[in-house]
Amino acid sequence: MSAIATIFIAWFTLTLRRSTDKLWKANVDQFRLAKETADRQAVEIQDQLTIARDAAEATKKSADAAVATERARLYAVIAHNFEGIVRSAMTWENTPTVDEKVMAATESPMATIKFKNYGKTPALIGEVELGLIYSETVPDGLVYDSRVVKENIVAADQTTEDFPLQMTGQMTLGMAKRMQKGWGNLWVYGRVFYDDVFGERRIHGFLQRYVRISDYRFVLQSYDHEHYNVST
Repeated sequence: MSAIATIFIAWFTLTLRRSTDKLWKANVDQFRLAKETADRQAVEIQDQLTIARDAAEATKKSADAAVATERARLYAVIAHNFEGIVRSAMTWENTPTVDEKVMAATESPMATIKFKNYGKTPALIGEVELGLIYSETVPDGLVYDSRVVKENIVAADQTTEDFPLQMTGQMTLGMAKRMQKGWGNLWVYGRVFYDDVFGERRIHGFLQRYVRISDYRFVLQSYDHEHYNVST
């Protein structure tokens, strides 16, 4: 009888062990399945978030591009009499004794600046500041002359009023001759502050020099230096 009881207990223990092992394996499998499902869902959620973020960024870029296309854009348009100064210098090329002679008022460097709106919506001008100087080096610490704006609304494809400008200081024949040889330059600079219809403050700043590019050809070209050339 004792042997039978021992055999029964052993059988029961073995059966319980097998049941426990199966239950443990089932729990492990269930945990692994739950983890795999959670990981897959996390990846799917992350993919959805990425898609949503990309869509939002694309929408913002599209909106920004639409605003950039429509907003006002002011750029300087410059007329000047600098060519006449070079011609005067050529006339006096062989008379160095008159280098200190001041050029006539009618031949003094002058320019007319206006700003054209190349955008598709109006601009509201706040300030206009300009300058014209002679220098044989790249100018630094520019001094601006503030101008009173009579008509401060500039429609699309329209221009501001003309802003006349004269060189700071006097132009001598010697300076004109140095400019004609390419040793000196006339520098025209300025900036305009304005608001667009979207409520953003904008600025267009420019620095241009009248430069010799061949023996008999001179052009007014933009000169990139520090923060003087800027358009926002």
